[in-house]
Amino acid sequence: MNIRKIDIQGIDIKKAALTAAKAALIIFLIVFLILLMTRESVKDVSADKINDQMCSIKSIAALHKGTDKSLLKYYDLTGDDYDGYVMYKSGSPMSVEELLIIKTKDDKQRTAVESAMRRHVRSQISSFEGYGTTQIALLEAKILDAEGPYVFLAVSEDAEKWKKKFDEIIN
Repeated sequence: MNIRKIDIQGIDIKKAALTAAKAALIIFLIVFLILLMTRESVKDVSADKINDQMCSIKSIAALHKGTDKSLLKYYDLTGDDYDGYVMYKSGSPMSVEELLIIKTKDDKQRTAVESAMRRHVRSQISSFEGYGTTQIALLEAKILDAEGPYVFLAVSEDAEKWKKKFDEIIN
């Protein structure tokens, strides 16, 4: 009897074990690659740092900085619940220009923040129906995006410029 090769009813145990190990390794590699490709990879940047860098854009710096009170008023969100936020809004009631970036703590918060942003935009559209065609066009052209823990909303003619700057900060 060969010690290296045990044959039970015509089955080579060593070959079967090696084949099973190869299959397990291939499955592991496939799962690992899928996870790598679907993972959102963004830097961990504080809201203060995001705020400082976003304010380098003149059209943002011209807006009014939001507070916990305004976050609650417009979005029904409490600032202390999150890892930070950046909020700018026009001071004019006839303007819909605004920027909101919230750094969430988990996926559940992220989903809730996205929903609050969508509700706010829908509410704004309702408010301007019938007379604010320019405002409605801006609201419909909004950029609402989530990357990692961040949720980004921009309503402005410069929304794409703002989003590009935000992407540079977190990527």
